[in-house]
Amino acid sequence: MRAVHPGEMVKAELKAREWSQGDLAAILGRSEPQINRLIAGKMGVSVRTARELAQAFGTTPMLWLTAWDDYRLARVKARPVKPSVNGVTVGERGQEKYGTDRQRIIILAFLDWVDTK
Repeated sequence: MRAVHPGEMVKAELKAREWSQGDLAAILGRSEPQINRLIAGKMGVSVRTARELAQAFGTTPMLWLTAWDDYRLARVKARPVKPSVNGVTVGERGQEKYGTDRQRIIILAFLDWVDTK
């Protein structure tokens, strides 16, 4: 199953409610171009945005944050993995030691760092 950018979810919610991007912008107190960037997949979901979307659509912030994290994680999984980074070999032994939760946290922290560059 492919990961869905939260912007696609927002687009579906707008269609179901027969709202325009301008309507959502007014509800969230954001500009219409910001909403358009989110729907187009050019903007991510911050904690603030997740809270605002949850209030607007009657969902939870965790829904939006999880969708965003899953989307970013899927993007990372789609990239080829280098066998070593800075001379440190990555292998099964390291995966057993750190486990999947720790790997996800590290990957997400790395993505946050990359997004700031």
